Parts: sequence; C-alpha cells; structure tokens
Amino acid sequence: MIKNELSKSKSRYLQQHKNNPVAWQIWSDETLKLAKEVNKPLFISIGYSSCHWCHVMAHESFEDEETANFLNNHFIPIKIDKEEYPEIDKKYQFYIQLIKQQGGWPLSVFATPEGDPFYAGTYFPKEEKYGLPSFMNILSQINKIYTENYNQIEESVSKYKDAIAQFYKIDKIDIRNLDLNSFTKNISDLLDFENGGLKGRNKFPNIPYLNFLLDYHFDEFADFLIKTARKIAFSGLYDHINGGFFRYCVDENWSYPHFEKMLYDNALNTIFLIKLYDKVKDPLFYHISRKTIDFILETFNTEYGLISSMDADSLDESNQMVEGYFYHLDENLLNIIPQDLKKYIVSKNGFIYLNDKTDYETYKKLEIYFDKISLQNQKIEPEKDNKVICSWNMLFVNALLTYAEVTGEEYYFNHAINLFNKIKTFLLSKEHIYRINYGDEIFKHETLEDYSYSINALLKLYEMTKEKDFLYYADAITKKALEKFTDDNYIYLDKNKSILDTFDDAMYSPVGLMGINLLILSKYTSINQNSKIYSFLIDRAVKFPTGHPTILTFIRRLVDDN
Repeated sequence: MIKNELSKSKSRYLQQHKNNPVAWQIWSDETLKLAKEVNKPLFISIGYSSCHWCHVMAHESFEDEETANFLNNHFIPIKIDKEEYPEIDKKYQFYIQLIKQQGGWPLSVFATPEGDPFYAGTYFPKEEKYGLPSFMNILSQINKIYTENYNQIEESVSKYKDAIAQFYKIDKIDIRNLDLNSFTKNISDLLDFENGGLKGRNKFPNIPYLNFLLDYHFDEFADFLIKTARKIAFSGLYDHINGGFFRYCVDENWSYPHFEKMLYDNALNTIFLIKLYDKVKDPLFYHISRKTIDFILETFNTEYGLISSMDADSLDESNQMVEGYFYHLDENLLNIIPQDLKKYIVSKNGFIYLNDKTDYETYKKLEIYFDKISLQNQKIEPEKDNKVICSWNMLFVNALLTYAEVTGEEYYFNHAINLFNKIKTFLLSKEHIYRINYGDEIFKHETLEDYSYSINALLKLYEMTKEKDFLYYADAITKKALEKFTDDNYIYLDKNKSILDTFDDAMYSPVGLMGINLLILSKYTSINQNSKIYSFLIDRAVKFPTGHPTILTFIRRLVDDN
C-alpha cells in the first residue's frame, strides 16, 4: 500500500499537501516504475503554492477521505510543483490545449504509467457545478475505461503522439522570403485597442507581446502601448497600497485581480514600463517601475536571492483562508483620503484601483495616503513561498539592469550585480545550472529555462560593462546548454530531449530566448550558429506567429544582422 510521500519534499506546495489522505507520490523515475509494476494509471496534479484554485480543489477533494480512497486504490497520484518542473508543466499544458480544453492550474492530468496523457482538465469540483462534472465522476469514468476498455486509452495516446510528431515537423523556409509585416498583422489581431492588453475576459500583462511591439513597431502601436501601460499602472493589477503587481485581472476592464504576486510578473512589468518610459518620458511609468523594484527588494529579498511568490489567500478573523482578504480595506481606513482625491478611486468592497482620469501628479498626492493606510492595516499578510528560482532571479537581474541602463541610477545596477552573484554562488557553475535554492538544500534539477535566462542576464551584464568574464561565462554555459538540450534540429526543454515547446506564456519562451542568446553571442565569439536550429525557430514563427513573440524578436534580430 502506497503512502503520502510529500513530507520528503522541500517544496512549499508539496508540503501543503503532506497531510492529505491522498497517497501523493513525488515525480520521479521510481514513481513511474511503480505505476508500471502495479499497472495503474497516473493522476498528476500540477500547481503552485500561491494558486488560489489549487487550494480550493485540495480542500474539496484531496482532503476528502472518500475521494482519497478511490484515488489511492485505482491510481498512482502524483503531486508536482510546476515551479520545480516547468518543463513537465509545459508538456501537459500543451496536451490540454491539443484536446481543446482550457489550460491553467491546478492542472489535472490522467496518464499511462509511462507518463503519456490521455485525458486532462484543470479544476474539478467535488460536486457538479460551474458546468463542470464532479471529480469523483471523472475518476470513476477514467477507472472504468482503463480497466474495461484499455484500447480507448491506447487510441488516445496514439493520437497524442501522432499530433506531437506532426506538430513539430520542420519545413525549410528561406528567411529572405519572410513577410515580416504579416507577423505584425497577426499580432495586431490579438490586441484589445479599447481596453489595452490582449483580447479576452481575463487580462494578463502578456509582456512578451508588448515588448516585441515596443522594440520593433513602436510608432505604429504607440497609443495602444501607452493605454496598456496606464492600465497596468493604475488598474487593479497593481497593489497601490502595499506595492507590487498581482498576476492578472479577471475582467476586461482590469479592475479586479487574482491576488497572488509572482516575482516574474513584477520583473517583466518593470522591464516594459521602464522601456516605455525611455520612449515617451511619462514620469508615471518611471515611478511605478521604481516602486515595483523597491517593493521586491524589500519584500522578497533573502540571503540566497529573491523568493518566488506571495499567496493570493490570507487569514480572516475566523482563521479561514480567503482570497484577497488582506487587500480588501475597512472603510474607516479609506476615510483618511480627502474628498477631492476620492473621486479618482474606485473601491470594490474595500479593494481599490484608480480610474482613467488619474494623472501622475494626482497619483503622487494619493500616495501619501496610501502609505498611511498600509501602515494602519492590521490584517495578517499573505504567506510567501521562499524558494529561490534561478530563472526568475535572472529575469529580475535583467529588470534591474534595464532600469539602471535607462535611468543611470547606479544604486540599482549594484543591486543587479549583488543579486547575480548570490544566484551564481549557489546555483551556477560552468558544468551545471540548478533550478532552486531552498536555503538548506539545492534542488538539483536542470531545465533549459534556467540556462536561457542566466545566459541572457550574463550577456546584458557584458554589454553594459564590457567585462570579458561575463562574456566568457555566457559562452561556456551556452556550449553546455547546447550539449544538454539540443540535437541537430531542435531545442528541448529537458535534458532527456523529449519535451518540445516553443510558445511564450507569461514569460519569454526559453527556446526563443536561447535563439536570441545565440545571435548575441555570435557577435562577440566564434560560437557555432546551428542553421537547422535557426530553421526550427523560423518554422515555428511562420506556422504559429501569434504564439511566438520571442521567436519573432529572434527573427527580427537575425534579419537585421544579415
């Protein structure tokens, strides 16, 4: 009989589930071997510690004895922290999109003992609601099919493998024949010119898209970019009282967020705002980018680097975890704001954001009161996930460097150097780049993401300082990355060279970023430019231009260099 193994993990997300009656296993070769020996399907649950809906499903289903008993008897249940294994998450997120389902977290995947997916969803309620089937109903149906009609499983897996093979076929495309304007048109079709950002009910910043337009099509999209930046700065995406950005807003007007704060979002939003400030000199964008950096350096900083996130949920007076509770203010706190300034504030049950009439000077006046409110708020702050992730820290190094480059403020350049050295000390060598520092233990997992972001930070450091050590280090790590993550045709996300995914999500695609790194390095070193890998990247952009702003950036650089 298997038992819950999560107490062995350092992951806060896995630790949150160590007392579940579900006999959670840790992702490993040994777990897959066990599944093969007992011939049970895998139920893979992927999430992260600050994910609100992950907590909801855990409370409803994974803490329930009946559900746990069924899972334990008929499946090998595996819990994965997506921040430990971003490539595994990417693999299964791609699958859920192949079957025309909405991706996200918690990601709930049913797979063969070999790890091949045959069904997936995200949040499943304990009882049927929201138009979703109950989790127990899903479990029962999957178990019945697996035990009585396994040929359906085989057919599903076969279709998945065929789709992957077909999807990643590479056509030879001559870069001289590319219509770069058509790429921009495809991106333009995604944009919400009325509300800012990309079209859709939920509003994510989608910074890879914004930075592509900012870098290569600013004159054409200036009004859109400025509108989006003002939404990012004034809306419910930004925590005006305490500082820092939430992950995304749940409405097209950017008024109300999901409340988790992620290091990568704060890095990316800072980069976009300070680069836009460099174009238009609007002091608002400078101000919010600096405030964001200061918030992260003060709130996320440790002796090992910057932590990954702050939870969406916090404790209320009844000692219950409630999403966004800390950020919904008592009316008496808001009453300290003068009436002539209150007209700029929109309050949703005490959660505030600013309306479109707000300008920078008004914002500066409001900040005086926001600071007072922050000091007077007696609610318990959300908890944090203290893992130090290599790639996210290197992205924040890049944010600090970009900010220092635009503003000339040496203080933030020095912070970039200090942060880089912390990560280098614990996670980097010329042989390995490890994923996570847990303080008392290094999570010795290697992914393309950490190599790509580390190389990119090193190249930025070299270009700003001209110190050769940064260039030599970038060159050495790149050669190691090519050895570990590439073959003649592809750049993979994993060392097994089995997971392909080139699409951008909230962050830059590690594959696209590696292409950019190779182009930059080729200007300064004799590193081999693999024409087949370049062809792979170009092929992806031509076939799926709306999903690849980082690869489009690579192509623009490649064209400009030639």
